[in-house]
Amino acid sequence: MEFLGDAAADGVEPAGGLLRRALGAIAGSELTDADGGVFRYATRRDWSVPHYERMLYDNGGLLAVADPARARGIADFLRDTLRRPDGAFVAAQDSESTIDGRRVEGEWYRLPLDERTRLDPPPLDDQVLTGWNGLAVRGLVSAGARSGDDEMIDLARAAADAVIAAHLRDGHVTVRSSSGAGTSAAAPTLEDLGLFAEGLLELALATGELRYATIARTLVDDGLSGALEVDPVLAAAGTATGEQPQTALRSGTVALASAAAVLAALTGDDDRRTAAARLIADRARTGVDRPLGHADALGLALALQRPSREVVLVADDRSVPEVTAMLRALRSTRRPGTITAVLTRAQAAEWAEAGFTLMEGRDTADGVTYVCHDRVCALPARTADELAAQLV
Repeated sequence: MEFLGDAAADGVEPAGGLLRRALGAIAGSELTDADGGVFRYATRRDWSVPHYERMLYDNGGLLAVADPARARGIADFLRDTLRRPDGAFVAAQDSESTIDGRRVEGEWYRLPLDERTRLDPPPLDDQVLTGWNGLAVRGLVSAGARSGDDEMIDLARAAADAVIAAHLRDGHVTVRSSSGAGTSAAAPTLEDLGLFAEGLLELALATGELRYATIARTLVDDGLSGALEVDPVLAAAGTATGEQPQTALRSGTVALASAAAVLAALTGDDDRRTAAARLIADRARTGVDRPLGHADALGLALALQRPSREVVLVADDRSVPEVTAMLRALRSTRRPGTITAVLTRAQAAEWAEAGFTLMEGRDTADGVTYVCHDRVCALPARTADELAAQLV
């Protein structure tokens, strides 16, 4: 669906219409529960009779494209149902519940909300997966930034902090999955590195908190080292990771490539952008013939075909009316390949010191926005009107 959104932002109107119809069908069908959560899939062609399991990755992924009202409902479901006390999100809620001593499929979900409270809800799959939490962090930040919903950003921050504390050591992912029973022996995968790095970068750019960006940089470099050293021939074609085509879950390979492209824009390191293109090259070629299996790769390929665009808003106080107006202008603008950062002057100085060279010199003025193309920047915009003119 993100590919459709990117194409629509490029003026391909059929894509926008298809995206709106798909999201409307999901929201208006039995696939969306009364509490805002979305079921795994429909069992019939008319999108009726859901498979009643509710997955973190489905709901987290939809947040990236949902309109504000639908995104708020999904965020409420994540907060109220899948969130652990430490802030991390568990993997899923089961399709079956126990009613009158019997395990039954979907019956609890078919009850009105006010009647569900007298029964135990379906149990949770209490696994905390690094990659899936990264997908949820990315979706929450994306939706929260678009709508100005700070609670979504707070939910994303808490989930990121919980996974960093439990699954990372010295900035490296060491745990793929954990639960109340302990830590899984399964080794982290490219999915964990890519999806979590992508989520951390979204969080860093929205909050200005450098630590998330530095961890993401380590994860991307870990992932690129592993992905591109498996086989030089396959790596050059972008098929070294052994992943299957995209399903309902965003590809870890594409997420890693996307995060690498963002870091290239932030640091000026073109090698990371080249690595991103190499990782998705084969998938993008295949996607022309089989787009349903490679839509996320096609979206990134579309972004990499053009100059990058970097937008940096520097403001010590986001409540200043003109700053608020510029934030609204940023939320209403979408173009594939655009990277948007919102920082204070102190944060800009910290980022520059840490090697994120896009931020060099951005600490000298307050309440301004820099619009850059391949890191070549226009004069700073000081009003929403000036910014809108530069974002055309």
